[in-house]
Parts: sequence; C-alpha cells; structure tokens
Amino acid sequence: MYTGGLGNSPAEEVFYSMMAALIVLVLILLLFGGGGFFVQALWYVLVAAVILWLIGFFVRSAEGGGSWYRW
Repeated sequence: MYTGGLGNSPAEEVFYSMMAALIVLVLILLLFGGGGFFVQALWYVLVAAVILWLIGFFVRSAEGGGSWYRW
C-alpha cells in the first residue's frame, strides 16, 4: 500500500513530477534558445519607455509645470 504524498495516487505523483520537469525544460529552452528575441524585444520596450519619460519630463519642466512628481 502506498502512503506517501498528500493522498495522491502514484500515477498522479508521476504526472505532477513529469509536468514540473516539462515546465523546467520549457523555461530552460526559452532562456537559452527562443527567449533571446523576447529579451531583445523587452530592451526595445524599455528604451522606448525611457525616451517617452524623458520627453515628458523635459516638456513638463519647460511649460513651468512645477515639480515632476505629484506629492
């Protein structure tokens, strides 16, 4: 009789361990292979956001809008 786990049957535990291994494999593949484009796209988004923030910062200060924060 099997008594381990949280009341799961051995088949369910094998399924969960295989699913965890599959998720780890996909994450590793994304990190070393297919994730390169995604990470590069995030850098472009970051640069665009910083440029927009800087434009907004200087436009607001040029208009005499006071401080750039709203406390």
